[in-house]
Amino acid sequence: MQTDIEQTIRRYLAASAGTANNPTDYTIRCFIGMIEGGECDIGLFQKVGGDWLVERIKEYATEIGSIVE
Repeated sequence: MQTDIEQTIRRYLAASAGTANNPTDYTIRCFIGMIEGGECDIGLFQKVGGDWLVERIKEYATEIGSIVE
C-alpha cells in the first residue's frame, strides 16, 4: 500500500512528464523541498523513481546549493 506522500510524488511525476518523460526542474525543486522539509527522504524517491530520479534530484540540488542525502 502506498503512503500519501508516495502517491503525491507519483502524481507530481505523472503531471510534469514533459519531453522524453522527464520531470520539470520545478517538480525536482518541489522534491528537494519535500526532503528539506522532512516530509520524506531520498530513499522514498529511490523506491518511486529509481536511480535516475535520485541522481536528477542530487544534480539539481547541487546546482541550487542544497544538500540532500
